[in-house]
Amino acid sequence: MRSNVPKARTRQALWNLQKERPDLFDRRTPSPQRSEGPPGFVPCDREGFLHNVERAIFWEKASGNLTWFDASSGEYREFVEGRSLNLSFSGGAAARLKGAGSGSAATVQAPKHVVIADLHRVAKLIKADISHLDKPSAMVAVYGEGPTPGGVTADVAARVFHEKLIRRLAAYRGEWSDEAVQGALIATLQDLLPPAAGTTGGTGALPAVAVAMVLGHRMAVVASPGAGYVQIGKSDAGEDAVLPVAPGSAEPASSACFALASGAVPLDVALTVGDLLSMTDLPAIAKSSASKLAVGRPRAASIAFLKACSATGRPCAAAFVRVAEESRATGSSSSEQAAKRQKTDGAPSKVRVRQILLLAWRGTVPVPTDPIRRKQVKRSPEEAEAQLLDVMDGLVADNCTTFSAVCKAISECPSALRVGELIGDLGWLDKELAEQAKGTPAPGAAIKSVVPASVRKVAFELEIGEMGDLVTSEHGVHLILRTG
Repeated sequence: MRSNVPKARTRQALWNLQKERPDLFDRRTPSPQRSEGPPGFVPCDREGFLHNVERAIFWEKASGNLTWFDASSGEYREFVEGRSLNLSFSGGAAARLKGAGSGSAATVQAPKHVVIADLHRVAKLIKADISHLDKPSAMVAVYGEGPTPGGVTADVAARVFHEKLIRRLAAYRGEWSDEAVQGALIATLQDLLPPAAGTTGGTGALPAVAVAMVLGHRMAVVASPGAGYVQIGKSDAGEDAVLPVAPGSAEPASSACFALASGAVPLDVALTVGDLLSMTDLPAIAKSSASKLAVGRPRAASIAFLKACSATGRPCAAAFVRVAEESRATGSSSSEQAAKRQKTDGAPSKVRVRQILLLAWRGTVPVPTDPIRRKQVKRSPEEAEAQLLDVMDGLVADNCTTFSAVCKAISECPSALRVGELIGDLGWLDKELAEQAKGTPAPGAAIKSVVPASVRKVAFELEIGEMGDLVTSEHGVHLILRTG
């Protein structure tokens, strides 16, 4: 049956209807509702809140406050973003595998040390979020053989302690009290012990441990079996907070922590483990070694401390830590630090350095050969460190004026065959060229003038004319001087 309505009138009616009711003709998919909160937050089932799934935090629309869900209590708690404070951290460590006396490195555990300059970066690598904690965030630890045989080894402790600590810090994302920060270290230490059958507590014997953790203006330390705490700067009561020195003892200790200055900023702390000298002697030895820490050489300070403790025959390790205001990190003036920061902001893509290298043999690879004197080198890494420490002290005393002569006399790198001001010169190092990292020969092979990754890292941290800390690589021990 045909319709009597003209087609023109039908089209007119549809046009009128579309004009009056455009929603009936809109075939587009409705756009999702946009959140009005910070970037990364999306609508969620919790009324009045937006959710950041990646960070597992909530943003309240009404107040703008951040909260997180504490599964242990079943409650939502306030989340506070960590601050970046105007403080600098420097830390270094060293170990001595054997010394004079009756002890033998073959019959005891080798000491270990771990230096983490940025806990936030490591936390990201293990997919843990500690953005609620202040910066700088760092940890320095030394581990040695405990007083009770058959316990947790230093090697195991060095591999797992920092990850256990970071995960414990990430588990509670609210405000951390001073007691909680200190308690986290103690609890993590207990976590090293294997659980007993049918219980939740750990059993066994802990290794000798000394740890310092920096979180912004706070530092917590633990030296098994005791612990201490110090706040960088003034406490809430307006008083300087200083790390208590362990009590003196006539018997050798297995671990200790020492505050090396009476003021709160800068704060210098020494950590050590091993079969040590009497407790009354250690603070004086640590303070005499700390002068190197004050000029940005914490590893040299650690080596100097171990060298001074060489009367004991058991292996031990030491670490030195400094937290200071940015302008006082290395004793420079504010104007010098400002210039340094400005230069760092425009970090150079290339630097030029000279080095003095002493080869070292670790006993598990072919004996290296001095490419200049054509002799095998059987010195240990510890012996190379002690020898190069004396060299460093001499160069510091004469402001590096004898660098060329010393390099030519003792360096075991082919670069020592150069002449004049190029003695020890490694040329221009390009930060972008990965080929430099790939050019390192295997340990024990003939040494060429290549630059290991650890040396390159230090080279780009130096100012022109500045000599760095002692650096260890797979080849031996290096002393670096930046020239361009």
